[in-house]
Amino acid sequence: MLSRSYPSSLGTIALPWLGHRAPHATLDILRGCNIACPSCYNGRPPATKDLGQIRRELDQLLALRRLQTITLSGGEPLLHPDLPDIIRLIRRRNLRVAILTNGLLLDAGRAENLRRAGADAILLHIQQNQSRADAPPPSDPGGWRKLRASKARLVAESRMAAGLAHIASPNTLPEFMETVEEMLESPHLEFMLITAQTDFARFRRVRGDVREGLRADDGPVPFRPLSIETVRGELERKGMVPFAHVGSFLNPDRPRWLTYLSATLRSPRGLRRRSMAAARSDRFFMEMMRRLHGRYSFFYRAGAARFRLQLLFNALSGGGRLAEALSFIAASLVPGRTLVEKHIVFQEGPEWLPDGSIDFCRDCPDATIRNGHLVPLCLADRMEQAP
Repeated sequence: MLSRSYPSSLGTIALPWLGHRAPHATLDILRGCNIACPSCYNGRPPATKDLGQIRRELDQLLALRRLQTITLSGGEPLLHPDLPDIIRLIRRRNLRVAILTNGLLLDAGRAENLRRAGADAILLHIQQNQSRADAPPPSDPGGWRKLRASKARLVAESRMAAGLAHIASPNTLPEFMETVEEMLESPHLEFMLITAQTDFARFRRVRGDVREGLRADDGPVPFRPLSIETVRGELERKGMVPFAHVGSFLNPDRPRWLTYLSATLRSPRGLRRRSMAAARSDRFFMEMMRRLHGRYSFFYRAGAARFRLQLLFNALSGGGRLAEALSFIAASLVPGRTLVEKHIVFQEGPEWLPDGSIDFCRDCPDATIRNGHLVPLCLADRMEQAP
């Protein structure tokens, strides 16, 4: 029997990452950063966790979730002196490792060292509103894109998956959409995480955890973030359809985390893309992976042959446009062409309601540990029990 999928007017799969079956969590390994970003969720003085504390927090996460992937965050993870040892510690638990970094310290040698330690993916947060030493000059209008491309190339050439992190607001929609197109066109980038900008500094004395719910003492934050509805509309204008979602804690039928899946075919003549709608086969394969491996998949890199099968079964089982899918698959078999699976995730930030409750992604896929409790990473520094 398949795990329950909540109905959605978007026609998407409700990701069955409920409770202990959530396949992902975040290890917050240090505070302190070498750049400055607006609306950063970090709210603690610089500090570095030692391997003993990180091991204890990893054990706590594994006791609470059947994890497949851990993302290392901070602060800036590349500042941690024991980062390769942390990666090896996680890999020994049969987990995949992603790193969320601003990339300032990332060069070819360091990328190779991270790969040798066992890192699977690097998520690059490089955005033009950052204050950073390698910021391009104002006279170079494409400088930020060039900077992202150069760092993504380093990651890909070290045989890790490269992705982008982006903070979006209603005032930066053009930049956001340009960055989405950049990711889809890139020969090196495979995924993109978009987070709605939130005024985290106004969240104070937050209590609870992701299983029992969250509350705060003060009044709600007067802030108008970028909504899923707006993002969905913008991406639909690019021909993209949503694939899967995570509901909210207070209303499981209301998505707060929305994913897109796109097939990109690269040839000497240019790019061809196919946005995939969810189908019955996708639900089936998701559940079969859990039964085979005892956990759901959060991060994996499908080879071209496996992805072609997914495209075929998707079209046959409700994804639609069978003739178009067959044509796309046939074109991908031509020598000299490359088929790549690309993912986009958009997540809304926490929402503070008038009654003091906080709405957030159900069983927050990016939760981390604070004093033995699972809490959203973005609110971890605002938790009342945080040291």
